[in-house]
Amino acid sequence: MGRGTDGGLVLLGTAILLYILFLVFEFLFGRTVAILLTIIVAVFGVPYFILAPQNMWFTFVKEGTAKFVLRGDKFEKALIQWEGYTLDKDWNVIEGKEPWHPLGGFRFHGLWPIFDIGRYKFRWTGVTEDGRIQHKEEWLQHMLLKDDIYLAQILQAEDEGLLPLDVDLFLTIRIANPYKARFRIQNWLETVINRIQPSIRRYIAETRYEELITKSQTAGQEMWERLNEAKLLDEFKDRYGIDVRAIELRQINPPQGYRETTLKERTAQYEKKATVIAAGAEMIRLRRVYGEIQKFGDLGKLIRTLEAVEKSPLAASLTVQAVPGLPEILRGLFGKPAPEEISKEEIKAIREQLEKIAKDLESLKKPKKGG
Repeated sequence: MGRGTDGGLVLLGTAILLYILFLVFEFLFGRTVAILLTIIVAVFGVPYFILAPQNMWFTFVKEGTAKFVLRGDKFEKALIQWEGYTLDKDWNVIEGKEPWHPLGGFRFHGLWPIFDIGRYKFRWTGVTEDGRIQHKEEWLQHMLLKDDIYLAQILQAEDEGLLPLDVDLFLTIRIANPYKARFRIQNWLETVINRIQPSIRRYIAETRYEELITKSQTAGQEMWERLNEAKLLDEFKDRYGIDVRAIELRQINPPQGYRETTLKERTAQYEKKATVIAAGAEMIRLRRVYGEIQKFGDLGKLIRTLEAVEKSPLAASLTVQAVPGLPEILRGLFGKPAPEEISKEEIKAIREQLEKIAKDLESLKKPKKGG
């Protein structure tokens, strides 16, 4: 059903409604009052509640938006409703006051159907409250003038190491000239995103993925400054009436599985480093132990002495001083004071520790394979 057919039905329905209201008013108040009340409804109620919602002679302009009045599909003028702002003769949004409109965004736009409110199809990508990316396409009658945030996706942009990255950017944009944004280009948002992509890709190609992650808070500003230095932002504003006010890096996604692989590599590096550190510490300990042992003569002889004492039935009551070198071992090697007496179990524990030290020292002396 066409626009003219819709309008005809609206007018027919309005006429029937007014006639019914007249009959009701006449029954309640008499003919003279009925005529007066019907005229009041026709003059004030019908335009506001019936015609304006259908953009017939009248329309509503929402706060912070503009609407386009067409005459036979040709641009005639723009209507704005934004507190503190108005349009100059070239349809630029400037600070100022609109002529007084007693009913706010309620406006008379012209004699319908000669003059009508234009519609256009707009496509954009946004992010829902739960973080999901949502692609939208909608027929709109108005154009938002206030700052708004749009999502731009740059796919398969290679970093300095040729790693392909999917980059999501938040673009803060304001419409500076609704006429240019609507009629100078087919879809202003697609044009802006397509024009900034080469510069963004060059920026990413000069940076490694790890660096982008570490400076994610400032990367967007650096991208914006590059566009500004290239005079691209001035071109957007002058030619298309689009003011790109800020760029923010939302997220960077490497190829699938890259994070897991990187995490495994880093974990392996950390483990290798920890092993090297532990081995170094063990080397230092063994060298210190070896230095202490050298003070007391042959380590093997000391171990054999402890084995003999351990097997002796007198070991439980043996004094420490009876074992050559044992007091010094306890004090210098293990950091313990030498007790007056030592049990068979304690002798066994010392002997086992010394045997382990002997094996470790022996392994240090063996040449490493490939070394």
